[in-house]
Amino acid sequence: MSLVRLAYRSKAADGAVGIERLVALRDIHAKAVASNTRHGVTGFLAFTLNHFLQALEGEKAAVMATYERITRDPRHKDIEMFGVEPCDGRMFDRWSMGAIFDEGIIREAMNSIGMGGEMDVTRLKGEQIVDVLHVMALHHGGGARSAA
Repeated sequence: MSLVRLAYRSKAADGAVGIERLVALRDIHAKAVASNTRHGVTGFLAFTLNHFLQALEGEKAAVMATYERITRDPRHKDIEMFGVEPCDGRMFDRWSMGAIFDEGIIREAMNSIGMGGEMDVTRLKGEQIVDVLHVMALHHGGGARSAA
């Protein structure tokens, strides 16, 4: 089996706030879990300051099809993909889609990889996004594989 990992960042397009935002995030997460389970995709999603950070893993065709669906989702805009890299194993193998929507936890994870200071997720690029998501998964998501 040939696995790949894809990282991207996007901006929320809907302008929702408060409970409306939480309902939208729960809907995105529930649909991602169902779809990813069907297609053998795993990953982790974080949301803060109107931005999504996500890593997807699996067979290349399944990961690319998932990413293509995301690019057509009207809830996302300004999507930046940071590459599709081959990987020896899954970092997020315990989740069809793990998720954290807590700015404090995201800030802690950014600090842990040396990206402290201003809470600006747009500073994160490819591998940094994967690293931040992995830290969150290890410390707040019930565990993750420690090797990529």
